[in-house]
Amino acid sequence: MNTVNRQVSIFSLSCDYLGGFGFEGSFNGMKTDGKDRIYYSKRKRKTDIEELPVTKNLIEVDSIIQIFRNKADGEDLFLLGDFEGEKDRMSRAESGGVISVSSEFSIVWDVNKEAFLYVGFNQEYRISVFDQDGKKMLTFGRDYEPVTKEFGSEDNLRMRTMPAYDPRIGWVFDDEGNLWVPIYSENEGEVIYDVPLIYPHQSATI
Repeated sequence: MNTVNRQVSIFSLSCDYLGGFGFEGSFNGMKTDGKDRIYYSKRKRKTDIEELPVTKNLIEVDSIIQIFRNKADGEDLFLLGDFEGEKDRMSRAESGGVISVSSEFSIVWDVNKEAFLYVGFNQEYRISVFDQDGKKMLTFGRDYEPVTKEFGSEDNLRMRTMPAYDPRIGWVFDDEGNLWVPIYSENEGEVIYDVPLIYPHQSATI
């Protein structure tokens, strides 16, 4: 992916060029399914930066995460859905500069080889599964005990509730189609995987 020229190029394992496509704006992440289609997400804020008042205080701004799919050549672009929950904090200075603090919780998503899309907002342990047409098939989750951690110095110590599942570590699908979800641990540097769902066709909505 060339973010300067906004171009995605696709090569074989032997480095033969297979095709590519251009894109507008910027997107986060890139996944593929078993049909050689590409998935990616874009962030869309509900409020334009120019609409923010000039203030020293940070203002909460809602964002939408849009997840798209297209073929390797860029054809058949399809919007699978708009997913809400992320709230950035922003302010605009008189000089024209902008201060932005990312959302405390985030939309996390992945797609398996059968082209099922898994999406969750990690403020809670709930994940939804969508079919190839973007239709929700089921939602599942667990009750969990949130992990809190201390941040800052002794003079400015604050507690933060950590997300239900770790957005820094990707979800994993095993050979049987089961989803492995990394959850936060109180032990620094430890990663614990939870397996909350078997293959979708064998699962029930929770």
